Amino acid sequence: MQILAWQDWLDKHIPYYEAERFRNLYASNPPADMLVIKTHEYFNAHFLHTHDWWEDMNNKVHRANGRVEAFFLQRDTRQEWYFGFWKKGEALFWMLKHS
Repeated sequence: MQILAWQDWLDKHIPYYEAERFRNLYASNPPADMLVIKTHEYFNAHFLHTHDWWEDMNNKVHRANGRVEAFFLQRDTRQEWYFGFWKKGEALFWMLKHS
């Protein structure tokens, strides 16, 4: 798992065409932090199928305090899951609690 600032996620972590799409969608109210979950690390550790693990992780993340949204790339080439947290520090709190 990794936490990135919104701008770093847009500028350095995802392809430029995806970044422009998200930059435009959330221009007026962007998330404070992005939680990046590398799926291959968890599938190997937990022996779960993709759908089962996604449901479990999505439910856990959405129990966080404040606004949280899942972000999906149009072309999923990285095999990572992205969650935006609007409350600063909530992604770190969540990650420490669930690691």
